[in-house]
Amino acid sequence: MTLVDCVAKTACALIALWLAGGTGFAQTAPPAFDSADPGRAGYKLVFDGEFPSNAVIDMGDTRQSGFEWYRGAFFGHPATPAASISIKNGVLTLAGADNTQIATAAPNGMPQGWVGKVFGGGFFIEARIAFNPEAPPRKTQWPAFWSMAIEHMAGTAPDTFEHYIEDDFFENDTVWAGANSFGGAMHDWFGVYKQTCPGKAYCSFSNDGDLGLDNFVIHVPPTTNWRQFHVFAQLWTPATPQQNGAVQYYFDNAPATDRITWPYAATPAQVAPFGIIDQDHLVIILSTGGGQTMQVAWVRIWQKPADADDWTH
Repeated sequence: MTLVDCVAKTACALIALWLAGGTGFAQTAPPAFDSADPGRAGYKLVFDGEFPSNAVIDMGDTRQSGFEWYRGAFFGHPATPAASISIKNGVLTLAGADNTQIATAAPNGMPQGWVGKVFGGGFFIEARIAFNPEAPPRKTQWPAFWSMAIEHMAGTAPDTFEHYIEDDFFENDTVWAGANSFGGAMHDWFGVYKQTCPGKAYCSFSNDGDLGLDNFVIHVPPTTNWRQFHVFAQLWTPATPQQNGAVQYYFDNAPATDRITWPYAATPAQVAPFGIIDQDHLVIILSTGGGQTMQVAWVRIWQKPADADDWTH
């Protein structure tokens, strides 16, 4: 049964069977993995996103290959103004209006529809970030380190069924949960745009209350100072016939309470919620809202060479 069938049937038999099978969300101990030394588990550094100068960013908005970061935006949004992006002493600062962002890919007029680099096949991703916690929270935008599948971002034909992941590694969107917290959310989006789920762009499952799972709020020590740099990270392990897939969030190299799993899918019709990530290729995005300065020292991506499925244009 596909996710379209699930939407069409109120009981959502696919979800019921999946949960009954005992392969749902695991609230167990994190996998044996040292986030301070991914190399010990066979991971290699494939993206070392430091900021020595503006040269690593497509500041001219050329949409040409050869850059680590792009200020061109998808979905028809204007490119982030160059004045909103600065680098000093190896630290990136994003400060400006809403939709201030840089990403590892950008839309262009070439046949594939995009330029840059996207990441598939699993990874360990981490970023060292600081921000001003006293800035007033925006309704829809805030300091964030996140990703979305290029399979969606590059665009599809109208009236096409889509199924893709949005993977948010860090968002300053949990002020209501206390100052010492942040959000780490997974969103499984699916459907035909503004058709499958009335009143919504797409249908979705997430770990902020759907399917009985609500663990996206990550609480941190009360002494945490957001003006100082902290490391936000996630380990994405794809599913195999022998084990469930999983994402595990980390904060300052310690595993967080936020963990999600999904079973292996032999065919697309068997994909359970969140499992679509194993078929996706993620654009990595650093963004913030108007008046909310965010600083980034680096972004690093580690992968096991045999599993990596990255695309570059």
